[in-house]
Amino acid sequence: MSNRLILSFGLLVLCVLLFGRCQRDTPPPHPGQLLATTYCASCHQLPTPDQLTREIWTDEVLPKMGAFYGIYESYPRRYFLENPDNAPYVDHLYPEQPVMDTADWHQIVDYFVGQAPDRLLGSKAPQDLLQLRLFRPVPIYDSTTTTAPYTTLLQFDTLHRHIITGGPGRGLRTFTADHNLLSTNPLTSTPSDLDVATGQVLLMGSLLPSDIPRGSLTDLAGTRVPAFPDSLARPVQMVQLDLDQNGRLETVVAEYGNMVGYLNSYELTEETGTYRKCTLQNQAGALRLRVADLDRDGHDDLLVLYAQGNESVIAYLSKPGTFERRELLSFPAVYGSSDLEVVDFDGDGDLDLLCTNGDNFDYQPIPKPYHGIRIYLNDGEGHFSEAYFYPMDGAYDLAVDDFDLDGDMDIAAIAYFIPPSLRATRSFVFLEQQDRGGSELSFTAASFVKESDQHYLTMAAGDVDADGDTDLLIGSFAAYLPDGLRGQPSTVTQAPVYIYLENLAR
Repeated sequence: MSNRLILSFGLLVLCVLLFGRCQRDTPPPHPGQLLATTYCASCHQLPTPDQLTREIWTDEVLPKMGAFYGIYESYPRRYFLENPDNAPYVDHLYPEQPVMDTADWHQIVDYFVGQAPDRLLGSKAPQDLLQLRLFRPVPIYDSTTTTAPYTTLLQFDTLHRHIITGGPGRGLRTFTADHNLLSTNPLTSTPSDLDVATGQVLLMGSLLPSDIPRGSLTDLAGTRVPAFPDSLARPVQMVQLDLDQNGRLETVVAEYGNMVGYLNSYELTEETGTYRKCTLQNQAGALRLRVADLDRDGHDDLLVLYAQGNESVIAYLSKPGTFERRELLSFPAVYGSSDLEVVDFDGDGDLDLLCTNGDNFDYQPIPKPYHGIRIYLNDGEGHFSEAYFYPMDGAYDLAVDDFDLDGDMDIAAIAYFIPPSLRATRSFVFLEQQDRGGSELSFTAASFVKESDQHYLTMAAGDVDADGDTDLLIGSFAAYLPDGLRGQPSTVTQAPVYIYLENLAR
């Protein structure tokens, strides 16, 4: 045998031995991981154990997951039904007997609990914040009340240049562009959306999580819209569009619900004067509705951000007589999706997606390294990939515009669930896009120091002072503590209803 042949044979044997050793050194997946992929990933994107703490997995998430399979080891079944009024709407979700082998369930529990950390790694520290110079913050108070605000609705009426706020127990309050209170409209429930053109108001029925369908659509006086269903599942937003291209507008309502929810379309039938309901999606968590011509066929499409488990961005593309459902993005079930904007961010002629993840209400509001602002760019074929991430604890709402009037898009965002030590400067951020001459997105970040009695939950944008640039409005939800127990009020007696951020570009 020649030396070359001996050498070649020796190298082959060495490669086989090394490959075999590498194979032996790679541990097999945990049986619970395989089972979780089978059971859990059939409903939503599978989270990994390191995305929550061991305590939250043990005390919060896993007991709720087990209940869906009829396994009640931490709490009895009646705990999940909540109360006799709520039970009929969720009874079908919780089997009376296990529908999964308990041995399999214990393997799933062992996988998540055994590999979860005691605490999450902190967010990757964003760049130092600059002092906000483009905007001047002005707190706006309501002189007719001394109680802290629960601002759940905030809109700028571009037609009349009015600022409209709403919250539980306060109804609607309309302010002039000079921030003087103009009128009040009492309502029977918490307002979540308003169609200024029609004067229709969407009422949630319950601000706190509930599956009792008590939501409704009313006029500004609080009177129900005739013939419109009055048992909506905790609705949070509505839009109008002709999704099926039949020449008639439908009202699409995001009925967020709690454990049960829907994306429903309601079309007025002129012959009978009644509304025909079409369920576009039987799923809780529809949170944001955006109307845009995604496929550039000349017809408006519907884009929906879902939270509450199966977190995703779904497009409902308008077609004659129907629609085409297409999943654009999917997130792990723990991400806390909170907002969506659809805009041509990079100026290439197609629409991109911007999302925030930061809802921290369901469990202990601990900082999570995956909370923040994400930009997903469109490749021109309707496929989206993450191009930028800005870490922001508790990110909740965003606005996108060319705020500094330099020809490119900038981002403003607010956060609600923020560690107390960071609230003064991390409740708001302005990301000003920079032209670095390359393909990567680049921003400078700026903020202002807020008062301790302000907690931001809503935001709106518009040219409030009519000077040609886009101003910002930030709604204050100060009556509850972001780090308190569910339903725990704060001790604030009065706080601004909203913060007016006057744009100084002009």
